[in-house]
Amino acid sequence: MAVHKTFSSAAEAVRHYGDIIEEELESVIKTAASEGLKAAVNSTPVDEGTARSNWVTSTKAPVVATRSPFAKGSHLGIGETANANATINDGNARLQRYQIKDGSIFIANSTPYIGDLNDGSSAQSPGNMDTLAINAIVNVVSKATVLGKFKAKKYGKRNIQTRFGAEKA
Repeated sequence: MAVHKTFSSAAEAVRHYGDIIEEELESVIKTAASEGLKAAVNSTPVDEGTARSNWVTSTKAPVVATRSPFAKGSHLGIGETANANATINDGNARLQRYQIKDGSIFIANSTPYIGDLNDGSSAQSPGNMDTLAINAIVNVVSKATVLGKFKAKKYGKRNIQTRFGAEKA
């Protein structure tokens, strides 16, 4: 009976810790995707705002439809913020609903000329929005310490050993 109770407690603890790790991991994924989106948006050259407004976050599959600029203009320039802020806010709102079970997150831009802009066709920017976005994502992920936060923040060695039925450390 005592062994069964210990294993039951251990299983309960593992499920509980798994839920905490999943929450921490979701947070890291959302933050990484948000930073990647910001890097892509802010490095996209701007004339009328179409390319900048078409960075779209999604799950399951990339969005292939294009949308009109949030704040259409003419010769807006790389420092333009209305379309940038609206695009980032839209993407972050979508990211807040993300859960691990959703699978991959896509950050896509279906503007027909986005490839040319990425290759540096605009004098406003050398391009490489994709590389800048990936670097921003890698930067967040490389600093993530999901298990470190898990142990330090909530469950020290003593508590884990006690929960699994071992003697206190």
